Amino acid sequence: MAKQVQWKGLDDLKDEIMKSGDNANLATAKAIKEVAVIAGRKSDELVPYDTGNLQRSLVIDLPSPRRLRAVLSYGGTSAPYALVQHENLELFHPPKPPNTNKAGMSGVGPTVPGRERGPKYLEKAVEMASARLSTMIANNLKGMQK
Repeated sequence: MAKQVQWKGLDDLKDEIMKSGDNANLATAKAIKEVAVIAGRKSDELVPYDTGNLQRSLVIDLPSPRRLRAVLSYGGTSAPYALVQHENLELFHPPKPPNTNKAGMSGVGPTVPGRERGPKYLEKAVEMASARLSTMIANNLKGMQK
């Protein structure tokens, strides 16, 4: 019969993770991977788009049970450009001023971070996706205990 587990909060979850040993690392790595993929998809919807080069530069370094972290980055050799696009809230992110966008888009000005393509495209995507991390870890642990 499967073991029934209920957590009342993060402290209970932390205790269960400590007791779970290797299963905890596997459950955590799986959850971090899921969150990284979700954040990558969402950031692709938010990244400024002119020629598509910035969007195509997304790299996701996924976790393993021995390395419990994921790294998402944009830019590659154009990282300084990606950083300016991410941090400058005043730039005309698409939509851009008329006749200045290679993709033919035009518009009126800066966009709201996290709502449209524009600044904070990676930060906002990670915030949204990681809000589910503890629940995902808990669900993964429960699945391993069946």
